[in-house]
Amino acid sequence: MRSIVSLIFLLSAAPVIGAETPWVEIAPAVEVRLISDGNVDSEGKTWAGLELKMPPTTNTYWRVPGQAGFAAQFDFLKSEGVTDVAVHWPYPERKRIGSLLDYVYHGDVILPFEVAVSDPSGTLKLDAVLGICEEICIPAQVSFELDLNTHQADRANASRLKQALADVPIAWDQDSPAYGALGLNADGKSVWVRDLSAEIDPDSVIIDTGPSGPVFGAPQKSLGEPLVLLPILSKTDNSDLEGQTVEITFMTDQGAYAVRGMIEPATD
Repeated sequence: MRSIVSLIFLLSAAPVIGAETPWVEIAPAVEVRLISDGNVDSEGKTWAGLELKMPPTTNTYWRVPGQAGFAAQFDFLKSEGVTDVAVHWPYPERKRIGSLLDYVYHGDVILPFEVAVSDPSGTLKLDAVLGICEEICIPAQVSFELDLNTHQADRANASRLKQALADVPIAWDQDSPAYGALGLNADGKSVWVRDLSAEIDPDSVIIDTGPSGPVFGAPQKSLGEPLVLLPILSKTDNSDLEGQTVEITFMTDQGAYAVRGMIEPATD
């Protein structure tokens, strides 16, 4: 069983002029920096991202970290000339440790930020806390400042941000529905998804109600029925899930997609 160390590294990268900050080591062999595409477009938007370099055995966590994971915290409130920042999360991996299930990223990863800009000469300022986990899990805090518009596009960073965005689930836009129905199982211990589209990999399905909701386990195919069952891992009384809206994330041959749906009441 891994242990969690309640130690926070307080690190700060000095403000820079350019499309990236210097790398900052936040844990042994783990480095992080803030990058951007270096240009604010005519609609007042630019792309930035938090880039992490981690050993293959080290991970950080998805927007829903799982049962033992540490939810990332991003604070952009100190930014200047920025009206909104949307974090885009690439499709994660499942990680099992004993009976626990987490949603993680290993190795090198970029978390893209879509930045709405009111002043092209502004500065993106980020205070972040990330869970970094190998044998010991450390919540590491880091701060960055990055000028939004260098007046010269950074092609290398723009390319890496586009590659990261290619792994971010997009809204389901196919002609046929992604699934037929979604409901709470009669025993209250799982939810079911009926009639998944043939384009969807059933083993890739993730269901969540957000970081503060229950954790749903890996999908299990139902024998003899067109159902996928996802066990509810972190609650005993799940009746309040009836009528709740959830996000269903999954993979296809064309990449990752997501769709929202409502859990129907339990039936026999």
